[in-house]
Amino acid sequence: MNRISIIPNTDKDKNFETTKKVAEILRSFGKEVCIENTLKITGGDFIRQSRKELVGNDMIVSLGGDGTILDIADEAAKNDTPILGINIGNLGFLSQAECVSADIFEDIFCGKYTVTESMMLHASLMEGGRLLKEFTALNDAVIKGEAARMLNIKVDIDGINTNNYPADGVIISTATGSTAYSLSAGGAIVHPELDAIMITPICPHTLKARCMIIPAVKKVRISLLPPYRSSGVLTVDGKHSVKIEEGLYVEVEKSEHKAKFINLNRRSFYDIVREKIADRSI
Repeated sequence: MNRISIIPNTDKDKNFETTKKVAEILRSFGKEVCIENTLKITGGDFIRQSRKELVGNDMIVSLGGDGTILDIADEAAKNDTPILGINIGNLGFLSQAECVSADIFEDIFCGKYTVTESMMLHASLMEGGRLLKEFTALNDAVIKGEAARMLNIKVDIDGINTNNYPADGVIISTATGSTAYSLSAGGAIVHPELDAIMITPICPHTLKARCMIIPAVKKVRISLLPPYRSSGVLTVDGKHSVKIEEGLYVEVEKSEHKAKFINLNRRSFYDIVREKIADRSI
């Protein structure tokens, strides 16, 4: 690894102090440090690049929380670029480090790390078999009603109707996303090494709708049934949103791309669950 991208959360690192500290460490190892050309950072021997160029470098250092990683995960995955998440946000479930230190990068450049791959989802907005829009998700694709109104939701798996129910919405998530919105909605915690798809209803107005875990080879279709109380909204990883009008539906399946993460092997998944969720208090 020679050319390293730093992508900071500008709300969490407003004065770019953490960005500069990481850059200084990287340069001490003889690495080229790249940042987005729109960032207003004074000083430092940075290589300025577009976002498209940044996600194609040898490694990405994400400075922020989970949202910062989700913001770049799909682009990085399409370039097979591994991400090192350093948490300077709130939860930081996807991050591998909680603070910046030289020993982190020393381990990486000495080969004391592994690269883990996380399954992603391909979400398609469809109309009568015609593709309208498509997205890639690391965590989830969420269908909810507009203005907090209930939807009548139809769930099909591989063309077979499995459930119909009124609810605020439904979450289709990966194992990685099982500890995000799906967990808050009552879904199961699934080990991120498992290739699976979770279907988690949001506040269903029925006792029969529960979280369902299915093999990743299955295709899920979510459509809306009359009476149409509201239009739906598809949101992918909390950043892409598109309206679902009458006659449109969403298909979700395993993506051909996988997100790659630098794993320092200092904490297990179970350690992270305990630290971030089980023992967490406000």
